[in-house]
Amino acid sequence: MELKTKRLILRQISVKDSSEIAKIGNDKEISYFTYYWPYPLTISKTRKIISEIEKEWKEKKTVVMFKIQLKETKKTIGVLDIYDIDRRDKHAKTGYWLGRNYWGKGYALEAVKGVIKFAFNNLNLNKIFADTLTDNLSSNKLLEKAGFRKIGVMRKDKLVKGKLRDRFLWELIKKN
Repeated sequence: MELKTKRLILRQISVKDSSEIAKIGNDKEISYFTYYWPYPLTISKTRKIISEIEKEWKEKKTVVMFKIQLKETKKTIGVLDIYDIDRRDKHAKTGYWLGRNYWGKGYALEAVKGVIKFAFNNLNLNKIFADTLTDNLSSNKLLEKAGFRKIGVMRKDKLVKGKLRDRFLWELIKKN
């Protein structure tokens, strides 16, 4: 599966991508904000995460992960997923990260907008959720720009680096 935006290709991830994903995702700050991408991020840990996601998509179609590539060079710059896909209630969640060298260039916003279009038009969803640590200023700003609405704060909700942290809950409802 492949999605295209102006500057990016979102290609469904596979275990063969483990080495390049581990290389760009092996960053303490990425791990802090994404929770399930550990630090240090080894190829074997990456392979395990991707393998579980591939299996889940094949068996249940409840999660799909894309590697984010620059259209011009085909260089992988990050990851984006749609997960907890609930076709009955027509909603899912999304999450994403980019390698540090690609921050602040608008790539994450472009990728999120591409996956929103896919979720609403191809998966026939009506709502997408996202959650962020309250101190993830860049991601909070990005979700606002993408049209998400902050709907709440989950206090002391996520154990990150030994401390319970607050998270914002965001939603985007399809315009009919």
